[in-house]
Amino acid sequence: MKILIFWDIYGKLWRKMLSTHLPSLRECYSPDVVIVNNENISHGKWPRLNQILWLEQQGIDIFTGGNHSLESRDDIWEYMDQPESRQLRPSNFLGDNLPGKGERVFTVNGKKILVINLIGTIFMSQSRELYSNPYQEVDRILAQYEPSSLDAIVVDFHKETTSEWYAMANFLDGRVSVLFGTHTHVQTADAEIWPEGMGFINDIGFSWAKRSIIGVDWNSVQHRFIEGRQEGLMSPDEEGPGVLSGIFVEIENQKCIKLEVIRICE
Repeated sequence: MKILIFWDIYGKLWRKMLSTHLPSLRECYSPDVVIVNNENISHGKWPRLNQILWLEQQGIDIFTGGNHSLESRDDIWEYMDQPESRQLRPSNFLGDNLPGKGERVFTVNGKKILVINLIGTIFMSQSRELYSNPYQEVDRILAQYEPSSLDAIVVDFHKETTSEWYAMANFLDGRVSVLFGTHTHVQTADAEIWPEGMGFINDIGFSWAKRSIIGVDWNSVQHRFIEGRQEGLMSPDEEGPGVLSGIFVEIENQKCIKLEVIRICE
């Protein structure tokens, strides 16, 4: 099973990068599944339905999320509850009557893939009130599925610290096919296949303007760093040059046998 995974999609520039480069990436890698974390697609904020539908038109199969996933109460909440929804949000969100799911088995091109979306609790704002223990949550999820019925198990762990990330890696090696990190926005240099066959990278990296401050134009945000002032608008950087970051993995018998880092700069 071959999988392309991208994160952190941010605004119009990233959408341009995706539509430009995805066809050639498909030709190069022939993926069975394409996964995108889209929690920042609205210039650093939650996804909206029109953006999700645009991603579907580009041939994206599965969407994962993060701490912004439930901040919008528009039509995405209804979409997330639909049986055919491709949108996940972190499974260990706390609260009653939350929309959507944090894990789902998708059948794509005859392949069955279990995708699990989790969020970390270290240094996340109000994490004790918002999120349950991600290690206990992934244990609960994995216990519900018969591994022999699946072609791959993929986990998006949306976290703040490398320590929590490596803890999850040790916890899941040999139990899942791929564990990839999101939220810290910088592509890390630790991509590898772990001893028990789990593909691993601490953070896939961003997909937006290369010189931006997490997608934001420097001129509109510099006062926060230089003068310590928090007021003022933060404008997205839509001019580029752009960066498209991701990974390609190949899974055989639920083990990762190939992992390649993708970073395209314009």
